[in-house]
Amino acid sequence: MTTGPPALADGLVNNGHANGPHTLLSLTKVQISELARKKTKITLTDGQRKALAHLPNAESVKELEVLPNTYVGCTCELINVAVRTDNDSIEVPNTLFGRDREKEYSRYLKAREVREAQSGNVLNNLPDRLARLSARLGRQLKLPELWSKTSESGN
Repeated sequence: MTTGPPALADGLVNNGHANGPHTLLSLTKVQISELARKKTKITLTDGQRKALAHLPNAESVKELEVLPNTYVGCTCELINVAVRTDNDSIEVPNTLFGRDREKEYSRYLKAREVREAQSGNVLNNLPDRLARLSARLGRQLKLPELWSKTSESGN
């Protein structure tokens, strides 16, 4: 049995370039030297920050993590990254720049809370739904025996 190449997840890199909308930046000599010494983060210059000013939360971003153009993996946890496309330039994926993970997570928690509180949530109101359905059908429906046992035991 043979396997294909590793999954590209949601694809940060495609054919050696940042996938999707991105901003091209030139690296300074200092940044090139730092990356050559295996440093993975660079501090943005004022000019680079100005070039990224059109992106959300740009004023709060001071540095970028520079990934190789061979990077394969998910972008779920990536924040403020760039893809090194050649020796003196990087591409910054616009959607991963200035992400506010705290805000994203609180939106997720709020949506989850709303979902769980909805009256239509089957697990929260199964007895009520069965009673309404029983009334429509004209006969009493009962919870499955297993459900009754687990709900009585508190599991």
